[in-house]
Amino acid sequence: LTESKAEGGQVRSYNYAGGLVGYTNTATISKSWASNPVVATYRYAGGLTAYINNSTVSDCYAEGTVTANNQKAGGFAYQVSGTSQVTHSYALGVVTGGTYKNSFIYTGGPAAATTTNKVKAQGTYTGGGATVLTEAEMKSDVLFITAGFDFIDTWTPITGQYHKLRWDTDDAEEHDYSYTPPAADAEG
Repeated sequence: LTESKAEGGQVRSYNYAGGLVGYTNTATISKSWASNPVVATYRYAGGLTAYINNSTVSDCYAEGTVTANNQKAGGFAYQVSGTSQVTHSYALGVVTGGTYKNSFIYTGGPAAATTTNKVKAQGTYTGGGATVLTEAEMKSDVLFITAGFDFIDTWTPITGQYHKLRWDTDDAEEHDYSYTPPAADAEG
């Protein structure tokens, strides 16, 4: 699944509710996004996909609110398992609901859950975690460049806004989105 988006509605399911895909198994998702509010009336909800199993997800983002009425919700995905990898992706939505939730990907017991639901996160997930950023940091390109996000071919930096995928920038013909990285700090 490449260069796909889901917007303009609400996703509701008993289990495995995802903004773009509910359950991902041995798949590749790239350069895609979802902004739908997601509600699992029981459990397993994720802003992009609820569950990622033996799959690769890269250069994606989720913006919608995520709610699991009983338990298990993640701003980007609830769970990542098997040989799965998530790279160069971010989540913005508020995560609410019962127990076991995280702003990016929830994969552990109750101690791993993020209790502050209004945080934003970006990152690479290969069994570790994501970097939690403030809203100002999410709109800055420096941390995204450091994390390996490609602002030449994949992402569009938009000053003062969240970064978008280049293929989906509506006004790409009206603006020059060429990117020049900031100068290195002389001190360090």
